[in-house]
Amino acid sequence: IFRERNANILHSTNGSAGSGAGGGPRMFDLHGLHVAEAVAVLRRELPHCRASGERVVHVLVGTGHHVKGSRTPARLPAAVAEF
Repeated sequence: IFRERNANILHSTNGSAGSGAGGGPRMFDLHGLHVAEAVAVLRRELPHCRASGERVVHVLVGTGHHVKGSRTPARLPAAVAEF
């Protein structure tokens, strides 16, 4: 899911995805990533956002509805909020 929805990040030539479609805020869809992977993406990409003057980005994490057999709450939303 992450690769499909974030192709602009993964195929960027300078490591920065540019602003979002239509000039709106950049969006990072972290669905399908483990906590460590999602934090790594944010650590890599948010400095580029800041350097280019972007003050707002949207980070999508989901709510963990697709975690099979787990009765614990989704860890990704909490980890991203803490980051």
